[in-house]
Amino acid sequence: MSILFFFVFLLVMIALTIIARYFWGKDALFVVGIGCVIGANIYNSTTFPIGLGVLTFGFDSVLYTVFSFCMIVMYIDYGRSSFNTLLYSSISSILLSSFFLFVANLSSFGFSVGLLLSFLSYIFSIIGTFVAIWVMRCVFDALQKRNVNIYVNLLVCLLLASLINSLIYFGLTFVVQLNLGDEFWFVLLGSYVGKFVAIGFCLFAYFLNQVLQKRRQDNLSKLDNL
Repeated sequence: MSILFFFVFLLVMIALTIIARYFWGKDALFVVGIGCVIGANIYNSTTFPIGLGVLTFGFDSVLYTVFSFCMIVMYIDYGRSSFNTLLYSSISSILLSSFFLFVANLSSFGFSVGLLLSFLSYIFSIIGTFVAIWVMRCVFDALQKRNVNIYVNLLVCLLLASLINSLIYFGLTFVVQLNLGDEFWFVLLGSYVGKFVAIGFCLFAYFLNQVLQKRRQDNLSKLDNL
């Protein structure tokens, strides 16, 4: 039953992204993108697991995919400078939130191995995010030079970013915890499945936003001609 919440959450996030981007453009990408990447570190498959058979899902699959989508749309619509600003702002936000969590837990419960591992998971997220997003941008440029269809380009880039981020984040986390049993593979596979589904909805969101923007431009053109 809990898997239904995963799909409802996915639909809500995609709808929010479409509406926010249509009305607020660049500002929306910053707000949604940074909010999602921070949330992905808090509401993940480790802290809030969603079981479906042997697979383990998490809301981070949706959140991180939407973040990656915001990053690539920022690059397409507003260029490298805005892309870099959003990336470094996101990484800084992850680091700052990890510091807040570390201090809060330290003051309330004292130092423990669990606290250290929790802090390290944020560092692993930063590493995974930086590598995944930069590779995504480089691949997008390479495919664009070959005149690859924009939707195929987006699909490849988002898939690649998802694969790299999950592998680095979960790989480093489980290695540090000295736990590479079946649980690791089920969590990793659940993360990939969740992100693949979310990518499909992100492509639909891009298509719908393009349609809406074209209609807006057509309406403005008609008003200018009156």
